[in-house]
Amino acid sequence: MSKLVVKKIDGKMKVCNKQVKMGMEKEKEHDDLTKGDPKKIKMIVDAHLKEDPEYYTKLEKMESV
Repeated sequence: MSKLVVKKIDGKMKVCNKQVKMGMEKEKEHDDLTKGDPKKIKMIVDAHLKEDPEYYTKLEKMESV
């Protein structure tokens, strides 16, 4: 499992790009809601990563079982 990198920049927590990239790819499945709009997809990703900064790593592991 890759190590999560979270940094505080300008008073905000920033999640590693790997999690964001994984999320952007995974959340394309919600095309019915997002119509492929990257901003809308990113909103879904951000919501999941706010809930758990390792959300997509854990999801990938769970789905591979």
